[in-house]
Amino acid sequence: MHKARPQIIEEIFAPSKQKFIEHLAIPDNHRIIFSGRFGIGKTTFLKHYFSKETQDANIHDSSTVYKHLHLYPVNYQVGENADVFEYLKYDILTRLLIEPSIKIDIERIKPNTALPFLLLNNLDELFSPILHVAETITSAATGIKGVAAAYDKIIKFKNRIKEEYEKVKPSDHDEVVRYLSQHHVTKGSIYERDFYSILIADLIDTWTTPEEEGKGKPKDSKSSDLESVLIIDDLDRIDPHHTFRLFNIFSAHFDQDPEEEQVNKFGFDKIIFVCDIDNIRGLFSHFYGTSVSFSGYIDKFYSKIPFYFNPTQEIIESITKFPSAQFRFQNFGGRKEDDERLNEYYQEKVSELRSLFNDLLSYVIQANGVSTRNLVKVKENKISISAKPILRISGKLYGEVHLLIFLIVKLLLNYVGTMQEVIHLLRRCEQLALSNSKLLSDIRDGIIRHSIVYLGIDTQEVNGDNETYHKYHMDDGTTFYFKWNTPIHHDTFVDVNIQKIESLEGTEIPYKQINPFTLLILAVQKISNDTRS
Repeated sequence: MHKARPQIIEEIFAPSKQKFIEHLAIPDNHRIIFSGRFGIGKTTFLKHYFSKETQDANIHDSSTVYKHLHLYPVNYQVGENADVFEYLKYDILTRLLIEPSIKIDIERIKPNTALPFLLLNNLDELFSPILHVAETITSAATGIKGVAAAYDKIIKFKNRIKEEYEKVKPSDHDEVVRYLSQHHVTKGSIYERDFYSILIADLIDTWTTPEEEGKGKPKDSKSSDLESVLIIDDLDRIDPHHTFRLFNIFSAHFDQDPEEEQVNKFGFDKIIFVCDIDNIRGLFSHFYGTSVSFSGYIDKFYSKIPFYFNPTQEIIESITKFPSAQFRFQNFGGRKEDDERLNEYYQEKVSELRSLFNDLLSYVIQANGVSTRNLVKVKENKISISAKPILRISGKLYGEVHLLIFLIVKLLLNYVGTMQEVIHLLRRCEQLALSNSKLLSDIRDGIIRHSIVYLGIDTQEVNGDNETYHKYHMDDGTTFYFKWNTPIHHDTFVDVNIQKIESLEGTEIPYKQINPFTLLILAVQKISNDTRS
């Protein structure tokens, strides 16, 4: 990770982190829906929060240290008739066995976990499913070494079970068979509690129990509480059948016996479902109809209240701290010393316009146009702008460096990648502007003028009211009358003075009625077309 990114993440997530500490500390808050829109940074935040560095830093604010597993069912290649829960179960098991940060001494697991099941199954058959799915899940993430590590641990455990099995009395067989006939070991049942479920629970218990305590020694009063956390991410991005299957499995565990010692499936202290609850609501309505109460359904999947993650304001405030030297100007065509001097001069000019860039990006974020992960990734990237002449305005040649619209476009490209994506996010801004025009006051004038600069390049000079103007016509008949304001020494940006705006009928249109993003979209489309031609 870039050395500056941890600081950026800390700046953006600090208020949310404190709220999440308090949310986790709510008594009996065992199941949590962690909700936020796509791209807002849910996964990034959770990885940051549960990292060892953050856990160590949080010790002053929380007496609990969390050990977590972070799973992504969206990566499972689930067959048509396969059960996503089986994949998730084996994913948990293999992660507990091979994750480098999870060090479980297999010798501490009780062999009698498997003995009842062993009486009805061949030992190899009992372990073959986990080895098969372990290979499917781990090969992409950890390679052959990961599969080998899981296999080695399982084989050692299997040999210990075999030794214990030989000690089982034949008279115990009928009792075991009766135990296994109960519904909670029926494969596919939402109440199932098979060999793998019990083994996972034992592994979780061993994982969160200090070795000294596991050996019967008293717990150190100064030590922090250890809690296990299962994070199931991207629940709204998998097949809806799988989404509701997982929800039902984990909620059924509590419904079956609220007084059971294990408050969650597999004995996890907390389970965090990561999604956008609005997306889940949409999936629910599609499956069950709008007449069925979503609140009555979703309430059983969380213990207290959902945690709503929305660091938009912190992201906006972080943007205003971007370095003014983010733009790098090139190809002035003179001596190196002159180029450096001119570059410093343009940096000053750009700094004067930082508020416009910040306000524009703030608007884009509020329109859900840029993800948090992209902001973190590119915050200190350098954006190259060329001084090489590419177009002629009023008889003079100018480069990208002289047109502010190019700086705006390249700034947005830095966050979303392609011109089509830039246009897509600007359309979101255009729609937001229709419903919330108050946000536009700080950026309307600058965006309109500098969009007209590029849109008006090919316009002809016309006479009117004893003055000469240039006119730019929109497809809806709106006409902009403007005059060029070009720099004499090519040392600043080309600009325009807009004299008036008229409708198709010839009536004057107030400036505040113009949606600046409509013009910006047209300018970006023209730049894209001109670049391709």
